[in-house]
Amino acid sequence: MRFTGKNTLSISIDFVRVLLAKVNLDDEFIDDLLRACRIPRHLLTESSARVSLVQYVEVMNGLTEATQDELIGHGT
Repeated sequence: MRFTGKNTLSISIDFVRVLLAKVNLDDEFIDDLLRACRIPRHLLTESSARVSLVQYVEVMNGLTEATQDELIGHGT
């Protein structure tokens, strides 16, 4: 995590990539989720990209709800 110029926390896009890799959901759902979280899909390919803490939590919540798995695949 890092603080940005506005003193808001940001998270490496790598953490979002790990979450998405752990779930078995179709690309359309992932696109809709990323759009709802205001994360452009192309950021997933940029190694230095970062998202806000709020965006990361929104992704986690969306995946938890969609999979009904609070561990989002990390428990297996």
